[in-house]
Amino acid sequence: MFLVRIFRDSFIFNRVLKLRYEAFWKLGIYFIIISLISLFSFNFTNLRTGGWKLGFVENILLLEKNYDKQLPSSITIRKLSGVNSTDGDQLLFYENNEGKIIRFWFVTNESEDFVNTDIDLNAEQLIFTNKKTYYVKGDGKGLMIGSYQNFPEEISFETINTLPDNERRVQLTILAETIEKSFGRQNAFFTIVTFSSVQLALYVVLVLLLALVLQLFRFVYVDYMSYIDGVKIVISTMTIPSVISFIIGFFTHALTPVIVQLGLGIILMLIMIKYGKKEFSA
Repeated sequence: MFLVRIFRDSFIFNRVLKLRYEAFWKLGIYFIIISLISLFSFNFTNLRTGGWKLGFVENILLLEKNYDKQLPSSITIRKLSGVNSTDGDQLLFYENNEGKIIRFWFVTNESEDFVNTDIDLNAEQLIFTNKKTYYVKGDGKGLMIGSYQNFPEEISFETINTLPDNERRVQLTILAETIEKSFGRQNAFFTIVTFSSVQLALYVVLVLLLALVLQLFRFVYVDYMSYIDGVKIVISTMTIPSVISFIIGFFTHALTPVIVQLGLGIILMLIMIKYGKKEFSA
C-alpha cells in the first residue's frame, strides 16, 4: 500500500527526494494521516479527561454578586438518580458583572418529550433533572446533554449552604467542576475538532512556506524540482517529527507542535544538503 511505502521511505533519507514522483493526492492523504498521528496523544488525553476546562460554572457560582445566594436546600443530586427533591426549583444567577442572567433549573420528574416541549433554547440555563443535565447556551441553536456519571454518590445543597465561607467556596468549586465534567463527551469532541482543525491549518501553512524556501535551491541547481514537488518532499519529511511528537505527547503536550516544526525544518535541510547534489544537476 502506498501509505506504508511512503512511511517507510520517509525514514530512509536517500529515498526521500524520490518521493516527489508520487502522485500529489497520495501525499495529500498521507499528510492528513501523519498530522493526526502527531496530534493523537493530545486528542486521546482530551477524550479521556473531557476536553478543555470550561470554567463558566465556577465563575458563576463564585461571582461576588452571586456569593450570598443560597442553593435550594431541598435539593440533593445523586449519581444514580439525579435530582431528588419534594418539588422542583429554580434559581437565577448573575453570569457576569454586567448583569447577564443564567437560570439554574432543577426538575424532579423529566417527561419523555422534555427537550422538545419544556426547554426554551433562547434562554441561557443549566438544567438538572432526575435523568440528565442540560446546558442551553441561549442562542436558539441547540443544547449540550450530560450525565451524572462523574458525580459523587450524593451532593446536598443544604449541607453546602451551612458550611463556613472558606469550606463553602471549596465545595462550590468542586460542584462547578463536577457539573462541567457531566458534559465531558461533547466538550471533548469540540476540543478535539477545534484543536485538530487549527493545527492542521498551521501545518498546511508550514508545509507551503517550507516548500517555498526549497525553491531557493533553484539558484544552485540547473535541473530542479517544481514547487508542487517541493510540497511533496516537505510532507514526506513530516514523518519522523510526527512519530516523535506522538511519543513525547503522552508526557507533555506543550512540545508537540514545536517538535514537528523544528524537526521538519532540520530534517529537510539535512536531506537537501547531503543528497541534493546527487539528485539534481548543479
